[in-house]
Amino acid sequence: MRGKAVLWLGNLILIGFVTLNAHYALGLGPLAVGLAVLIAYSSYLAVRGTRRRSFIAPDEAQVGDLPPSFHPFVSLLVPAKNEARVIAATIESLSNLNYAGPNGRQFEIIAVDDGSTDDTFAVLKRLQQSMPELVVLRRVANAMPGKAAALNDALPLARGEVMGVFDADARVAPSFLRRALPRLVPREVGALQAQKRVSNAGRFSDVPLMRPAELLRRSFFLPLLQDIEMLIDTACQIARSQARGAVDLRGNGLLVKREALLAVGGWNNETLTDDLDLSTRLHAAGWLIAFCPEAVVWEEGVLTWRALFRQRRRWIEGHIRRYLDHADRLVRADIPATLKADALAFVAEFALPMWLFFGLTFWLLSAVAGIAYDPIVCCAIALGNVAMTLPFILTVTWCHVSRSPRVYPFVVLAVSVYLLHWLPVIIWTVLRLVLLRPQRAWAKTEHVGEPG
Repeated sequence: MRGKAVLWLGNLILIGFVTLNAHYALGLGPLAVGLAVLIAYSSYLAVRGTRRRSFIAPDEAQVGDLPPSFHPFVSLLVPAKNEARVIAATIESLSNLNYAGPNGRQFEIIAVDDGSTDDTFAVLKRLQQSMPELVVLRRVANAMPGKAAALNDALPLARGEVMGVFDADARVAPSFLRRALPRLVPREVGALQAQKRVSNAGRFSDVPLMRPAELLRRSFFLPLLQDIEMLIDTACQIARSQARGAVDLRGNGLLVKREALLAVGGWNNETLTDDLDLSTRLHAAGWLIAFCPEAVVWEEGVLTWRALFRQRRRWIEGHIRRYLDHADRLVRADIPATLKADALAFVAEFALPMWLFFGLTFWLLSAVAGIAYDPIVCCAIALGNVAMTLPFILTVTWCHVSRSPRVYPFVVLAVSVYLLHWLPVIIWTVLRLVLLRPQRAWAKTEHVGEPG
């Protein structure tokens, strides 16, 4: 992997910065001003992202009609590996899309069996008998593993001017394509991402009626928190889109123009996060990515903390790798300065937790060695992490979850505690990349097929 030296250098700079600040700490005044600016900016983004009616009630949002000059044929790609429990419902959901042209359906579905050892292929072949729009591709046993490789294998079979990518547990409304495609009309827009939600989350209205033991059971609480986290991500994506920032693809429920995809060389077989990697390469090539909250894709949330940690570790490593691999191209690209600044600013997602980790480590070592260490820097970084996230939690919970005096404080506290899991995941993933070795194999998220 390119860029491991950059990781070493970045961590050494962070260590040096924390060490110097231990002895030459800034005064309370500058820190207070910095925190105030951070809180104000984060609050502005949070309010701007959550006030949209299309976010609060996407089914009620009005969408425009497609112009006669843009009514593309769409190829919907569904990679699947050992997904026999969920794949049939996903294919049926996509088959019910009401997007048609003068000659009938204006889309096809290409399901890719990526070396499954269960009945996935048998289920797909059975569905194919009654669905003429369904194409089934079975990859050879020694094919390169991973979602990106499966998508690249399906690309030569696809007839569409637009490629849609859906996970094997995706569920969409029949109006999904009619709601999403108008966002692709502008020539400079190369791709779009739909709003993501969790299908197996409980109902927010059930919270005050449940006993603590029932509330904390794995099939209710963890998916519920992931759903609220996705709502926070939606608010952030809307704000970034309105500010001409770097909207990111999220892997499930994305549409990309064939022209844009081929211009950047297709999907990257070497990446752990095909969506984030493609996002950065599209931005560097001058394409914009739109966010479409009016179109919603539903997916399963994981049910255990172990599965959550494994999933997030892959996301973080893929996030870091894309910047190591493509940041230089992004900086040199002839694209709006706001997009560059927004994309590169998200490096703070890793820098702040690592800065906090090194600060706490030095604080602990100084206490053991009896050396004076000013904790003001660690406190400021901790408050900075809170300041970046809390406005989104407060506004999203108020606008979309509940305004009940009984439910609102509980949800805010629960989500705030839940989101702390990102700190150890980021710290462990960065240290693993620097000190050990990067993750080589693409690891899928297990789907159990719980009804939502």
